[in-house]
Amino acid sequence: MTVDKMCPCGSGRPLSSCCGPVIDDPRSAATAETLMRSRYTAHVLARWNHLWVTWHPRTRPDLVEEDGLRWTGLEVVRVEEGDDAVAGSGAPASGGGASASGGGAPASGRGAPASGRGASASGRGAPASGSGASASGTVEYRASYREGKRPGVLHEVARFQRRAGRWFYVDGDVLDA
Repeated sequence: MTVDKMCPCGSGRPLSSCCGPVIDDPRSAATAETLMRSRYTAHVLARWNHLWVTWHPRTRPDLVEEDGLRWTGLEVVRVEEGDDAVAGSGAPASGGGASASGGGAPASGRGAPASGRGASASGRGAPASGSGASASGTVEYRASYREGKRPGVLHEVARFQRRAGRWFYVDGDVLDA
């Protein structure tokens, strides 16, 4: 019997029924929060291609690669779809061994998780708030990380946009942790 590891996004669900399906098929992300969570998980698992293909073509870098950080936990603070504010997913979660870059980490490019996560319309994927019917969304989150022995937190308000039925990370504002 195979034991499925827990999803790094902190949902408390197995990876295979949380962010795993979204990383395998980004079109299955039903909400901006779902995509953000899958992008965080992609950072943890070093799935750099997922980060690149879920980045809006207008703002994505030419290359997404290793960020040198060990991401250790994710807390979704607030989720908004269009003009409708939706409460965040709750308490901080320690996710299977990854941490976001804080302090000096860029909001986009190599260091930012949302710049990376998600759930799906078919019921797969990470926990999601809201209906997913909006054309835009904002997710505020805190992602913990370690850079060597130094801990840090990336606090970002990430913006997402839906194009042709798919969610994309557009950009974000890094806040003081």
